[in-house]
Amino acid sequence: MSAQHDNRKRQADELKRARQEIARLEQRIRELQDVEDRKYRQLVETLDDVVYAVDTEGRITFVSAGVKQFGFEPDKIVGRSLEAFVFPDDLAMVQRDLAITLTTGAATRTLWRGVDKGGKIRFVHDSCSPVRDDAGRIVGAQGILRDVTREQEARTALQKSEEALSRSEEALRRSEERYRLLFENAPSTLWEFDASGLRQFVEELRAQGHDPAAYLKEHPNLVARAVGTVKLIDVNQAGLHLFRAGARDDILNNVEKILLHDAAARFTDHVAALVAGRTLCEMESQLHDLEGNALDLFIRWQFAPGHEQTWDKILVSMLDITKRKRAERALERATKDLIEAEKWAAIGQMASGISHEINQPLTAMQAYTDNTFAFLEQGKLDDVRSNLTLTRELLQRASEITRQLKMLTLGGSCEEEPVCLQTAVNNTLAFLAARARAQGVAMTHRMPPDALTVRANLFRLEQVLMNLTANAFDAMRRSATRELHVSLAAEGGIAVLTVRDSGPGIPDQHLQAVFDPFFTTKKDGGGMGLGLSVSLRIIRDYGGNIEAANHPDGGAVFTVRLPVA
Repeated sequence: MSAQHDNRKRQADELKRARQEIARLEQRIRELQDVEDRKYRQLVETLDDVVYAVDTEGRITFVSAGVKQFGFEPDKIVGRSLEAFVFPDDLAMVQRDLAITLTTGAATRTLWRGVDKGGKIRFVHDSCSPVRDDAGRIVGAQGILRDVTREQEARTALQKSEEALSRSEEALRRSEERYRLLFENAPSTLWEFDASGLRQFVEELRAQGHDPAAYLKEHPNLVARAVGTVKLIDVNQAGLHLFRAGARDDILNNVEKILLHDAAARFTDHVAALVAGRTLCEMESQLHDLEGNALDLFIRWQFAPGHEQTWDKILVSMLDITKRKRAERALERATKDLIEAEKWAAIGQMASGISHEINQPLTAMQAYTDNTFAFLEQGKLDDVRSNLTLTRELLQRASEITRQLKMLTLGGSCEEEPVCLQTAVNNTLAFLAARARAQGVAMTHRMPPDALTVRANLFRLEQVLMNLTANAFDAMRRSATRELHVSLAAEGGIAVLTVRDSGPGIPDQHLQAVFDPFFTTKKDGGGMGLGLSVSLRIIRDYGGNIEAANHPDGGAVFTVRLPVA
């Protein structure tokens, strides 16, 4: 009896422990479910796609934060019908597919057009599936919306391009004779390549475990080898003429002279495009004809339809843009010449003032020299010493004027270095002193006591200041009051330099155009309208900017901002 009692007690204890273990496991399951639920909610809320749920009436019961990309707030659209956001022409299709899911339980995938909050049409890919209760009844639907507007637009454009290409190629295939006629007599250079060897080369790299595109970029010396596997099959008459070949074999047997010249630098992108599976590529490049002359070309290649997998037929068209490139380079040189002419025009305006500044010390030195001889004959050595001291000071003054003129005309070094803005301002104002006296301009300046340094080039900064102050002098020619104010200050880590004149100011309609090349308001034909454009470019090279405005008290004010070194 005692043994039976003990057995029952043991069974009861085991049952109690089992129940405790079951309760512990159930609690652990609930905790894990809570963790999984939180992970799921966090995942849903961080998705770029829109996760949604609707009831059997099609009303939205849940929507994730991804809907913000369409301009909507999640809490503002819960309770509304999903159909309210569908483009009217696609409404019947969306209703049909939603009804299929809610009635049959079948998942649907639909591409439809939606309307965002701004009224813009967006292409949406909708993956919808049913939601069932514990009894298996369908109580709603849930899905994921993905914005595929860009992909759809690109796909549509690509489809149209491919359809047009297909129609063209089909017409060519219908008549080989017509194809040859078009090929041979086309005004543009046309080539036909067999790149099946390049495809094999790429597959060998893949077999070795390499990413072909990345590997070729890391090993540019292999690009020449890769290009060497491409065979030129045919070239039309325009191509023979362009590359100065007497016969087709002249090019077919010497294609390396054209294609392999600096191949690593200019064909990497072409090879990378092929490796990436692109069926069309356009770019500008420079090749050489058989006589070694450089040719600037616009190159467009594409796979012949049906040859995308074999790469054995690639059609290439080349448009000679050498003349255009020469014209662009000529325009660039002309622009540089005009900029240089602008500088010399400014120098010409100051020539008379410079002459006056140099003549003054020369005349004085002549007088002092004559007096010095007289004092020497009279034995007045103190007077001789005084005259020589004054003559030396006059020589230093003339030397400084000559130095400034030399820097302005020759330019000096244009390397960046720490430059004291006070030095640039003082040099410019000293250079303008003669012109200011001649025009009756009162020049004032206000600068901080401590050196304000920027990283630039002293000569180029002085060129900017000369342009700004020269414009100010021109603006004040007919003004009763002629004052030039230059101030320099630091605002945080920015050096602020202002040049203000007492002229008539800048017409409001011209404020936005004063920095445009060749724009000028001078009615007398003076200047070419390049000074401010050049100045802005110089300042932007140093990370700064120039602004033009009219001062409340009258006159124009130009503000230069540069980061402090």
